[in-house]
Amino acid sequence: MGRWILAAAVLLLTAARAQAADTYVCQIAGYDARGWIPEVLFLGDDREVGRVIVSDPLILYFNDSQPLTARIAIENVHRITFVWTLDLRAVPNLGMTRLRYRATYLKATQALHMSATAVGDDAVFTGSGTCKTAPR
Repeated sequence: MGRWILAAAVLLLTAARAQAADTYVCQIAGYDARGWIPEVLFLGDDREVGRVIVSDPLILYFNDSQPLTARIAIENVHRITFVWTLDLRAVPNLGMTRLRYRATYLKATQALHMSATAVGDDAVFTGSGTCKTAPR
């Protein structure tokens, strides 16, 4: 009986670890034509270390080829919402200093809805698409 309990505990911990780290690769078909919503988005959600990594072509371009750290704003049985800020202050004459991004993944349909809001401006950019997920 002790072996079964140990085996069940190991199985449970392994399953929890698989759930703790997920990758999301999202194709955004309805992306913003002005370029502030990317065509592809990558999210790496690693609960074990307590961080979420986000990357896309814009982030890599404006952030010296490095991904950013995002955070989870909302998570429930239906959705998970990631948020992050892209700093644009190094770009002269752009008219914006930062963009606040919000990406909501709907678990049942694998749909993604994304928005970018210019800090200090009324500009809002939106896009939508679908994601493929995989445990890491």
